[in-house]
Amino acid sequence: MKRIIFLIGILFFGLPGFINADQIVNVNYEDYVGGVFSEEIFSTSVLLKISTFNETLCRYNEVSENFSFESGNDFSFSFNNVSEKSFTGLGAGIKKYYVKCYEGDNSAIIINLLINPPITGSIVLSESEPLKSGKIDVTLVTSKPVLNIPSLTYSFDSIVYNPITIVGSEKIWKGHLVIDEDTGEGLVSFKFKGKDLEGREGTEITSGAVYSIDTIKPRSVLDISAEGYNGGIELKWHFDEEYEEFNIYRSEVSNVAHTDFYKTVDDEDFRDTSVNRGETYYYRVSAVDEAGNEGDLSIEVYATPSNDNENIFLGLSLNLRGEVDGLINEIDFTINEIREIDSGISYKSEKERELFSDLRFKSEISNALNELNSLRSSVERYKEQDLTKTSLEQKIASSRLKIDSIKRKIPEDISILREGSQNWNYEENKMREAILEIDLFIDEEKIEKSIEKSIEKVKERNLEINSNFYVVEISYFDGTKKEFCVVKRDFDSELDKSDEGNFIEVIPKQVVESALKIIVKNLNYDVVKDDPILSFSSDTKSIFYFFEGEKSIEDLKEITTNFILIFEKEEKDNLITGYFLYDFDKKKSTGIVIFIIFVLCVLGYLFYKRKNSFSEEYFNLLRKIKEVSESFSKNSIDLIQKEYNLIREKYNLLGEEEKKNIFSKIEGLREKIFILKLEEGLVKLSKTWDKNLFLRL
Repeated sequence: MKRIIFLIGILFFGLPGFINADQIVNVNYEDYVGGVFSEEIFSTSVLLKISTFNETLCRYNEVSENFSFESGNDFSFSFNNVSEKSFTGLGAGIKKYYVKCYEGDNSAIIINLLINPPITGSIVLSESEPLKSGKIDVTLVTSKPVLNIPSLTYSFDSIVYNPITIVGSEKIWKGHLVIDEDTGEGLVSFKFKGKDLEGREGTEITSGAVYSIDTIKPRSVLDISAEGYNGGIELKWHFDEEYEEFNIYRSEVSNVAHTDFYKTVDDEDFRDTSVNRGETYYYRVSAVDEAGNEGDLSIEVYATPSNDNENIFLGLSLNLRGEVDGLINEIDFTINEIREIDSGISYKSEKERELFSDLRFKSEISNALNELNSLRSSVERYKEQDLTKTSLEQKIASSRLKIDSIKRKIPEDISILREGSQNWNYEENKMREAILEIDLFIDEEKIEKSIEKSIEKVKERNLEINSNFYVVEISYFDGTKKEFCVVKRDFDSELDKSDEGNFIEVIPKQVVESALKIIVKNLNYDVVKDDPILSFSSDTKSIFYFFEGEKSIEDLKEITTNFILIFEKEEKDNLITGYFLYDFDKKKSTGIVIFIIFVLCVLGYLFYKRKNSFSEEYFNLLRKIKEVSESFSKNSIDLIQKEYNLIREKYNLLGEEEKKNIFSKIEGLREKIFILKLEEGLVKLSKTWDKNLFLRL
């Protein structure tokens, strides 16, 4: 029932926040033939409508305006002289579409859409689902800094919404809601409103729009008994509803109350051995469900441990205890082996020992020992239980599976296969690449100013970066081996928290595909892009991260780090000065003429240089991008992704000027792949309600 209620909630609360209404863009084709149509879009989805004077077929391309009409993509809907296509999941930035509507016509209209979606929010609660009664902390995280305090409301019936008072700043806002005991089983949904710094309002909740609630207490445990035996008391009860655990209350006098809490167990029986023989003990038991709701106390039962051999509880039969002892010996042998492994690591080199600890494998050994000791205690208790042979065999088989699972996680040895180091020297072109990775649409003036300010800060604070790279091989207890790549940087500088700017780590996609595959030891870092790009605060003194993979040291040296300070323009009347050859007040006309001549000469030179300096690899890559773009309807998404990865590898071999010139085409290809994956995910979502898939999308 709870699962059904949650799925209904996803349908009625989750999907409206997930599927945006398309913003409609109407374009009259004849008005823009050979020209450019531009419009700002305040949504993540758009319905593009192309109108022509006569009835004709229209096709579009997302990569090049020089596509052939036959290779273009058909619009989803065409009737008379109107063609329509809906584009969804659009990220912030400029999206280009090229449209041709007459076969044989070599000219295309260029449609520039500036995607500027409204602010969105996500809701995070302090408690996991299902929620029980009580005070719940609520955190609202907005996609952009807000202009003023956002509005957050909640409802238990999706009709009446009550406000939540929240406090915070920029993107993080906190408040709480109270769930009453009589709320029952259902859902709580949230609504959000906020304005970004441009004053535009957004209402979409991208995650956490609905949570399941369960405040219904389990019923009381009715079928319960207590029986004393030589040295203990055995409690048994039966409960036929869903439960998470049971609370046991014990007292040496009658009328057991909640203040007499004694133990929590997860089975429907308990053997109490912490008793004095001849003394009577009173018990009551309550059931606890998944949400943490506790039922009423059971009827009171009591028993007295015997002083003689009457009613002796022998536990597990003697002929079965040997199997338990064999399993205990197996656990003890495994524990000793792990301790020897831990001891053997101490004989490795200092650098290997340090890496073993930094890679968190030392803690893996400690965790494994704790798990095995806990398992040993559980197995010991098998002797106290009246188990049949079949039940014991099932428990032993389950325990052996757990031992095997623990063994697979235990690192046995470490070896440094390759290592290298690198001293950092700031390079303007690397800074430029990092800035463009952070903000693809940043203007050239801001780039130059940012580079200038970054270098100024680097010199002022005497920044030095020493980088060490390692490829290590980890051998595991079960005989498997894995290679891990390690990046360790030490920052020697006078930078502190008061300094603006961040250390930006740009990791080529061919080195590691996603930020999700990187384990970072630092706490003060952010993921700028999943491609991946990491950001560390200005007061960082060292960074350490690693990922699984077989790479060369030269591959790891392709990872670049830079201190980047993004220049923000001051709001002044005369913002930019010193860029003119002459003062306007003194020689206004002459200055303008000389400046124009100078700019024309520079542009002419750059055009000539660009036209004649591109390599053959550059033009081959252009052709490859076009081929892949035209094969979307023919090949699977996995094959297209593979081709895209090869393109990215060849892209990294190009010169800096070639990279800048071709970057937008590769980004366009990546965005198209992303949209196809999203559409594929939506198709799967329409066939099966998968919460994890829904959240990923």
